[in-house]
Amino acid sequence: MLRAVLFFYVFYLGFWLNEMFFRKRTWREHLWGHMRFFLFVIDGACQHSGNCCRSLMLVRDGVSIDTMAAYDAMLKKTPEHRRFVPIFKPGDKPEQQIHRFRCTCLTADNLCSDYANRPKLCHQYPMSMFIKVGYIHSGCGYKVRFRGFYPYVKHPVFWSFVFRAMRDNRLSNEQLQSLRHH
Repeated sequence: MLRAVLFFYVFYLGFWLNEMFFRKRTWREHLWGHMRFFLFVIDGACQHSGNCCRSLMLVRDGVSIDTMAAYDAMLKKTPEHRRFVPIFKPGDKPEQQIHRFRCTCLTADNLCSDYANRPKLCHQYPMSMFIKVGYIHSGCGYKVRFRGFYPYVKHPVFWSFVFRAMRDNRLSNEQLQSLRHH
């Protein structure tokens, strides 16, 4: 436990220094992804809803893959992601912004047809989704809980990230209210 607290504060120090001096978005997102791991717990089990496979966002180096050019560049580095097919907003042309992705390996009974060879992203769900994007899909059987407070954590940008993660994961009003008093 002491080791986890130490790692959290190392990441928080990096976050704080970035916000004070550098303001690099990719650093912020990377550090916040690591801090989420220490701040939240994911409980539950897969309910085979298929939501994670029907509507997902791909992220590469802290940036959402939202154009065909970015998708093609990602496929050159990770060809196993070819199973994820872009979905565009209704009326959009293929060269416009990607709304989300769906996996071609999802069967009618919400199972993976290529489970043994699934990408790391799938293997590590729901943690991979939560760390990269900040939420997990509703109805999937997993729930996010706030682990607790770390003293001396005061940066307003950090707390805005915490509140957003809690809101996006539909944490209870009691948990949100307890945060407001700290």
